[in-house]
Amino acid sequence: MLAPELLLYEHSVRNDGAKDAFENHLKPEILEGDGLQLSFSDLRVTASSELAVVTRQYRVRGTFQGKAIDSTGNETQAWKKADGHWKIIHIHYSHACPRSKDAA
Repeated sequence: MLAPELLLYEHSVRNDGAKDAFENHLKPEILEGDGLQLSFSDLRVTASSELAVVTRQYRVRGTFQGKAIDSTGNETQAWKKADGHWKIIHIHYSHACPRSKDAA
């Protein structure tokens, strides 16, 4: 699902290329997470014939590197269709944004 040219941002981390993102970001989280539970909400997809933007809110609970975590945030993905296949070309994670009491 990851395009070779993937660019991933998470807070102060930047991974350039699918290999860098997997080896130095995603793989360590997968291997060092113990019973991580992911849930998603507020999924929104905007697409054309060759590009799509996906946004969602996430929550991660479980144990990571021996510490209990319960984290929420926002995720944006950009997808590109090439040779008949959809691939992720960009991922951006950010901390959860507080909502005002007036927000609907």
